Amino acid sequence: MHDLFSKLLRYLPSEKSSPLENYLTEILAYLLKKSEKFRAEFFDIAGIKGTELKTIEEEQIQTQFYNQGSIFDILISNSELEIIIENKIDSGFSPGQLKKYKEYLKHLNKKLTQLVAITKSLEYEELDSVDSRITWYELYENLLDDKAILNYEERLIDYFLNLKYFLKERDMGIEKVTWEISRGIEAEKNLIDQIDHVFNELLGKEFKELKITASYGAHNKNMGFYYYRAISKNGKNLEFYYLLSRIAIFCTIPKINLKNPDEFPTPEWGPNYSEISRFEISKGPYLGLELREQIEALKSWVRECIQKFLDNIKEG
Repeated sequence: MHDLFSKLLRYLPSEKSSPLENYLTEILAYLLKKSEKFRAEFFDIAGIKGTELKTIEEEQIQTQFYNQGSIFDILISNSELEIIIENKIDSGFSPGQLKKYKEYLKHLNKKLTQLVAITKSLEYEELDSVDSRITWYELYENLLDDKAILNYEERLIDYFLNLKYFLKERDMGIEKVTWEISRGIEAEKNLIDQIDHVFNELLGKEFKELKITASYGAHNKNMGFYYYRAISKNGKNLEFYYLLSRIAIFCTIPKINLKNPDEFPTPEWGPNYSEISRFEISKGPYLGLELREQIEALKSWVRECIQKFLDNIKEG
């Protein structure tokens, strides 16, 4: 444990690199070193296979490794293999960074070489250069659920639990929505986590002129229990209602804010609103998708709703 904290303390607040990225890099490397079971599961989800993986020793896993003007976040290296793991959360990759790393690996005379990128989302064009792309929420779902944690070495369980809660608190611990959505509170919570994650991603990158103006759960006689999220531009709201009774998300805009409100249907529970679109949770393919696919499907739908909102709201 001493070596982990020593490495964490070397990162000063004045450095340009993200403290969160550095922290998670060191934690991940520490667990890869100390837990053979976690290491095997990590390689499996990254799609890395080969008998060479069994040759890895603890001291062959290094962080912040300097090489020919580059610094690898995590390097796993011995005579048989070379694996570079890059971790990005708050920042982007430098121009040509991953291509340069891939070119470096290509010229090595080793049986197994891999370039792995771990990111908060998959919206990086540079990821086409890597061998394996993983998101932190995929690691959370597959390697940090309670059942998985109990299979790791007992002496490390507290580390895994702390990492799980740490990721959850920072919007990097999202879980798949299951078929029990119609009667399962946990599945509903997972859906709301996905919705909030999608909003944060889209508003933080693609639609920076918009902001979240409301977020709560409520109940009324017309709608039953629902979760509500609103995003706004110039005081005009685009509103999302997840109605538990319908197992669907409704995207609406107040009619007064639309150029041509009659172009859109009126939801029966809101005569002063126009329904821009709806996302059916249980009737479409969503529940049968993997976590990454669920988030991408939801993100695509929200993006479409936002674009309709921007195209159809009154100016001024």
